[in-house]
Amino acid sequence: MGNIPTKNVVPETKKNPVIQNSSIRGLCPTLDNEGVMRSRGRLDHYDTRYPIILPKNHHVTRLILIHYHEKYYHKKLESALAAIRQKFWVIDLRTAFKQVISNCQHCKNERAKLAPPLMAPLPECRTAAGKNPLHTRESICSNP
Repeated sequence: MGNIPTKNVVPETKKNPVIQNSSIRGLCPTLDNEGVMRSRGRLDHYDTRYPIILPKNHHVTRLILIHYHEKYYHKKLESALAAIRQKFWVIDLRTAFKQVISNCQHCKNERAKLAPPLMAPLPECRTAAGKNPLHTRESICSNP
């Protein structure tokens, strides 16, 4: 996999202060030897310990989310999110994943509700005022 990241991306110095409203400020971002931005974690496994930080609106992030959405058969939202979090830290992951689900044609087809069929209008003999449709000659002949 590589060496443990040691270079801090956002060092807290007077020359380069941490931006207060940054969405990755609390993640302790670091760069690994390959230039990939990772978050520091507390677990032992390298990928889980240092997940890759991804922005929510990037094309690569969208492709990764689509991959996991299809891998989990367009179902199981929580399982897919847990699997993504094993390797990646996507900013605002739940919102980004729900956007992928809402754009998925397969999921749109699954969520679609069937429309009831349109009924043809009744014939005039059945809707004429003053006549009982049950006492016509046709209804008497057809009923034994």
